[in-house]
Amino acid sequence: TDECKLPRSGSLMLRFERKDLYGGAMECNLPQGWVDGSIHRDIPDNQEAYKDFDGDRSIIIELVEFQSPVSDTEAATYHFNDIAELNDVQQSTVHETKQFASSEYPALSRVRSGGMVTATQLMKSGKRVVVRLACLRLPEIETELLVTVHEPASGDPAAGDAGCQVISECVRTIAVRDWSLFA
Repeated sequence: TDECKLPRSGSLMLRFERKDLYGGAMECNLPQGWVDGSIHRDIPDNQEAYKDFDGDRSIIIELVEFQSPVSDTEAATYHFNDIAELNDVQQSTVHETKQFASSEYPALSRVRSGGMVTATQLMKSGKRVVVRLACLRLPEIETELLVTVHEPASGDPAAGDAGCQVISECVRTIAVRDWSLFA
């Protein structure tokens, strides 16, 4: 989102480092110190998951089947709703949807379109989380790349800066080193 482009004054500036994904077939920048989620739980082969030291924030990078009947402008919302249903989310409130300009994902020239949903979800546990889901569509390889950031919901409007920084930097830097990953 536009508010994700630059952190607000007084907000925490995260430092990022390059991380290999899918055995080195892909890469992107993630916050320094975030740990591989597979240390704590089983992660499906089509996902990469990282979380901050405290476990309050996380990112999931996921490769899913291209949904040809879904329009480019609705793809992020489609996947957001599908994941919410799979995770038994009690309530979702979408705050914003947007389409990306190709300059927002410069390392992925094969992407046809991209979009993002920002929402608040009430989980079964009673916990509220802010979810940002980006969807980058790669129809020629029948794949959609999902990047989802979760963070605690807070009454502080600047609290979402970390999540904004994380998803913006990941989408901006995600790259494929070995396209045979999709074969």
